[in-house]
Amino acid sequence: RSLLKFNDGFISHFYSISEHTSPLLAWGFLGPNLELKELCLYFKGLVLGFIQDIFSFDKVRFTTVESLAEDILKLAEIQIDSAAERLKTGSPDVTPVASYC
Repeated sequence: RSLLKFNDGFISHFYSISEHTSPLLAWGFLGPNLELKELCLYFKGLVLGFIQDIFSFDKVRFTTVESLAEDILKLAEIQIDSAAERLKTGSPDVTPVASYC
């Protein structure tokens, strides 16, 4: 981090997020907890689906910056709603996230 040109820039924030999420993801994908592994695979699918969607000419209008931003925001909201529904306690066959801590 000390070699970054901007200490409070995007890459610095990305490193901070990575420091917190990498151990959880490593444990989730490689660890013995099957429920956590399933949750990580679910989120992997969400992220990959979102990335595919934002580069799809069928789902995103690349005509103006405004329409591009609107479509990406709409896709992000759909993914966020899906993730929130999956993480709700009381959802069928979903273990609360707090039990992983």
